[in-house]
Amino acid sequence: MCGRRGSEEAQLKIGREGLQPIFDFLETTRGSPFFVWYAPFLPHTPHNPPDRLLAKYQIPDRPIEVARYYAMVDWFDETVGGLLGHLDSKGYRENTVVLFVSDNGWVQAVGDQSMSDTRSKLSPHDAGVRTPMMIRWPGVVEPDRDETTLISSIDLAPTILAAAGIKPPAEMYGLNLLETDALADRNALYGALFAHTAVDLNDPIANLKYRYTVREDGWKLILPYTPNEDVALMMDGQVADWMHNDVELYNVLTDPSEMDNMASARPELVEEMTNTLQAWWEVYE
Repeated sequence: MCGRRGSEEAQLKIGREGLQPIFDFLETTRGSPFFVWYAPFLPHTPHNPPDRLLAKYQIPDRPIEVARYYAMVDWFDETVGGLLGHLDSKGYRENTVVLFVSDNGWVQAVGDQSMSDTRSKLSPHDAGVRTPMMIRWPGVVEPDRDETTLISSIDLAPTILAAAGIKPPAEMYGLNLLETDALADRNALYGALFAHTAVDLNDPIANLKYRYTVREDGWKLILPYTPNEDVALMMDGQVADWMHNDVELYNVLTDPSEMDNMASARPELVEEMTNTLQAWWEVYE
C-alpha cells in the first residue's frame, strides 16, 4: 500500500500531506493480519521541506541544496515516527514487524553539479547502492547495530514470509534476517545495475550496465557490461567522469569512497571475483 505508483500528484501526497490513508486502511483490518508498504516521495525531489525544518539545517557555509535535503530526511523521519506511534496507540506494537530500507543511496548535488557527479544514485558505487536496513520487532529483535554482516534488500521478502510462518520458495535466494547463523555463513553479495529508463522492456539484458560483487573482507568488484557500452556510459543523457568501461576493484572497508582502483594491481583477485560473479550470474540471470 502507498507505493510510488500512479500520478506524480498522488505520489507527492502520502507523507507530505499526512498518513490518513494508512490510518484508514488499518481501521478496516479490525485486528486481522495486515501488510502496509509505506514508500513516500520523501526525501525525493521536489525538495520542499516546511520552513520549520529547513531552519534547523541552514547554517553558515552549508549549501542550501544540502540544507533542503537534510530537512527532507527530517520530514520523512517525522512521518515514520507518526506511523510507528499510530501502531503503538492501536496496540499493534508487540505483534507487528517493521522493516525499513531505502531504495538507493544518495549524495546531494551542489551548485553546478549534476546527479551523476555524486557517484550515488544510478551508480554501482557504494554511495549509490549501500543503504541502511532496520528491523523493529519488540520481544524478538533486541536493539543492536551491525555494520559488518552482509545483508541485502533481497532478504526482506524471506524475512517477512518467515515472520508470517510461511516457508520461502527455493528460488528465493535471500535470507531470513533473523537466521543469524545463515547470515554469518554468507561470504559475498552480488548485484546488477540496469538503465534507469529501460532501453527494451522485453529484454532485461539490453538494459544491463554493471554487475558487481562485494566480499566479507571488503573487496568489491565492479564489471561494466561491455556489450551495452552506450547504455553504461549514459546517465540522464550525459556521460559522468566515473562512467567508463574499466574494471574497478576497491576495498570498501579501507577505501569507503572507492577512490583507489586496485584492479591493475590485483589482477589475480579480479579474475577470482569475476569467476564467482559469473557463476552467480549464470544461476540467477
